[in-house]
Amino acid sequence: MTGKNVGKLRKIFLLKAIIYRILASFVITPLIVVILTGKLTLGLKVGALELIIKTIFYYIYDEVWERIRKKW
Repeated sequence: MTGKNVGKLRKIFLLKAIIYRILASFVITPLIVVILTGKLTLGLKVGALELIIKTIFYYIYDEVWERIRKKW
């Protein structure tokens, strides 16, 4: 596989990950909250909060793994 193809695959992978995260945070999570509580506003708030918290958590998680990788 050429470098150009690898770069294209990485872009596609990143796009798929972003779309999945948006769907999970703004469709799946709010839907679960609405089903459990009957409150759409609460579902949307939880979805937005989940997106923010998981993004921050992933950044920290990635930083930890990068430090571990550098030690190896």
